[in-house]
Amino acid sequence: MVHGGSGTKSGEAILQMDIEGYEYKVLYDIPHKIMNNFRILVIEFHDFSRFLFEPVGYHFVSGVFEKF
Repeated sequence: MVHGGSGTKSGEAILQMDIEGYEYKVLYDIPHKIMNNFRILVIEFHDFSRFLFEPVGYHFVSGVFEKF
């Protein structure tokens, strides 16, 4: 993640990620303050159905999407 000096105003940045299944953990761990810097998210989600149908996975994935 790049901090400061980019010339991008808060809320105008683009976040793009394709990190082969780790996107849920990364998004879950990013504070709301940082997520508010991004206006556009381009994310390839992997193994969505695996997480969705496991009780623990469902709560984890829903926690990720609540940030948006």
